[in-house]
Amino acid sequence: MSDAEDDREHFYDEDERQYDRQLADDGIRQGQTCELCILIARHIEKNHVGADETVKIRRTNFCSTINRVSYRLSIDAIPATVDDFCGPLEAHEISEADQKRAHTILQLQECSIPIPTTVSGGFQIEKKPLGTSHSRFSGRLMSPKADLGLFHEWINRCETLHKEKCGQPIWPEPVKQVLVSFLVIDVDQMCIVDAPESCRYVALSYCWGTVPMLRHLRGNSAALRKEGALTDSLAPATISDAIQLVKGLGEKYLWVDALCVIQDDPVLKKVQLAQMGLVYSMAAFTIVAAAGDSANAGLPGIRAGTRKIDQDILRIGEKVFLTVIDGSDYYGGVKDCTWMTRAWTMQEKLLSKKLLIFTDEQVYWKCWDAVWLEETVLENVLKISFFKPLVSAGPSDFGFAALVDGSKDLLSLYELLVNAYMERQLSFKTDILNAFSGLCQAFTAIGNETFHWGLPVSRFDAALCWRLRAGGQRNYAFCDQVKDDSVISSIQFPSWSWAAWHSTSARGWISWMNLHRSESKDTAEIIFYCQDTDGNPHRIMETPAASNKLGRPPPKDAKTEKTRNLRSEWKLPQQIVEKTSYNGPLNVGLLHFWTSTARLHASRKPWSRTHDGFAYFLIGLQREGSTTGVFIDATAHLKFKDIDVKSEVPKGILVPSAANQTYEIVVLDFIVVRTKFSLNELCALAVEWKDGVAYRVGIVDVKETEWIELRNREWKMVTLG
Repeated sequence: MSDAEDDREHFYDEDERQYDRQLADDGIRQGQTCELCILIARHIEKNHVGADETVKIRRTNFCSTINRVSYRLSIDAIPATVDDFCGPLEAHEISEADQKRAHTILQLQECSIPIPTTVSGGFQIEKKPLGTSHSRFSGRLMSPKADLGLFHEWINRCETLHKEKCGQPIWPEPVKQVLVSFLVIDVDQMCIVDAPESCRYVALSYCWGTVPMLRHLRGNSAALRKEGALTDSLAPATISDAIQLVKGLGEKYLWVDALCVIQDDPVLKKVQLAQMGLVYSMAAFTIVAAAGDSANAGLPGIRAGTRKIDQDILRIGEKVFLTVIDGSDYYGGVKDCTWMTRAWTMQEKLLSKKLLIFTDEQVYWKCWDAVWLEETVLENVLKISFFKPLVSAGPSDFGFAALVDGSKDLLSLYELLVNAYMERQLSFKTDILNAFSGLCQAFTAIGNETFHWGLPVSRFDAALCWRLRAGGQRNYAFCDQVKDDSVISSIQFPSWSWAAWHSTSARGWISWMNLHRSESKDTAEIIFYCQDTDGNPHRIMETPAASNKLGRPPPKDAKTEKTRNLRSEWKLPQQIVEKTSYNGPLNVGLLHFWTSTARLHASRKPWSRTHDGFAYFLIGLQREGSTTGVFIDATAHLKFKDIDVKSEVPKGILVPSAANQTYEIVVLDFIVVRTKFSLNELCALAVEWKDGVAYRVGIVDVKETEWIELRNREWKMVTLG
């Protein structure tokens, strides 16, 4: 297999071919020099491919433009038993599932001749007009030292060619785009300075980790502002490399949260958190430290000896190939990095229009109009479509560009982002809303939406009706109450907000019923009030957001009049809250409202398809022979007892249960928070009481006619914490 004709038999024009491992091994042992066989054999050994696994060579799509598709050769190992399940897995299931999935051990990309290169101190980008370049889609040889000239060219090309997209602000014109009390690092003077007016700056997105961190504190603020303060500082490698990179690219200012936000000043910190959306969206570009899991990981390639490049050149007939750096997966260095799993970095990714991403293997450029990478020449190609997106994070890959161009509804995007956010890791649960605040800021600016403890006010009653699928637990995290520029107390996140909970399962997610869909309605049936830091009640006004299209009020027909008559059976007029019945310490996380309440019995039955092995039902509330299911958010604290239902359930409950039926049951109070007009249903929260305050433990939908029939329901003012 030494001549070119035999080499060409390894195909490039077919879609798939099985690799004969035995035949190839025999040829190698006999001294036959097939470069591809030798390369594949090396990667089979490197990736510990089992003897029972099949190896296949296939042509895969990488990216395309208007009249051309770029392919890669992918060498995959296929297990003897394949499991194609692609849903979410529990942590203990991942390792076993990975062993039953096909995995890529090597990828090759075609190169033009001569092979383009990145070179220290310069760059080689084809300067011919689009359509004449022979190096489009070509692989590119890389240097262990990152080529700042190439990165500078990416920045210039984006600013020159992408003005229509990347030059478009996230924020609409009426929004005041001014950063308050904004500090930056002057990379020439090597100190912290007040940002000058119309400051052009670069932002850094990275993972703090658990390493010692140089932080800006009130005690060292004056010292950090002295020229040269950061020259010999104890700043971690990522920050030091970012300073060197920014200076090498000809920029002057860098924003880093640890040094540009005074970390022990709660008032100033709150101001900075409130404008986090502006910080990243207004940056010239954002440097992403996607290598390692802490601030000590650095930016590979900036300092000598910080990255190793392993590229093999392979000739098959007249074609020349380079091994792909991220050969284990498309953009594997980005997809699998710690940066993609952290809660704080999600809003930093979504709100940055331009990202310069450093992984262990190479550097990527990602903006609203292009993706460029060190190992492949793509700079001369317009309108590229990738078959797998770069920096994908599932639903959160939907960025704010979708809202800006009107292709996505605001509350629909909100739902997607909340769930993507809840999958990420957060070191301190106290930051759960802080790390989401920039996204809320963008929603407010773009769609005129406002938020109360993470819930959209335009559909507040519907927003309260979230379900934590697959079970969860309260996080019991605290946050500060600030008044008159000082912290007056710390309070727990309210149980009615998703921010107070975390899933106990890898399969967990939050769902809302019709939060983002138009529903014929006039006003919410339940009127909610909150308190300010002076203890005064304020009504939470459900004003439709600009980007959220609500339906028209229902017509006045016979059905509507019947519905209103039903409502009058359980709803009384006293809605205004001028003074609450709550006498405890000030807590701005409390809701106060008049509503209908009832005490009901919930039963528990074994059910294999749920997170805890049980399903929960309201006893006595039946719909044409089927029981009413209830979602219990957390059950560890509920004391179920096994009793005879007939003897324990109070009279007045609807359809009585069978005489000999025995269940585990618990007594819970339910409070109505929403009316589902189209279904004639009520949404009620299951609550527990403590010191006169109700706390959410679950949720249920009940037919309005069934609720009216309850004999023990009561109309009263509720304080929900």
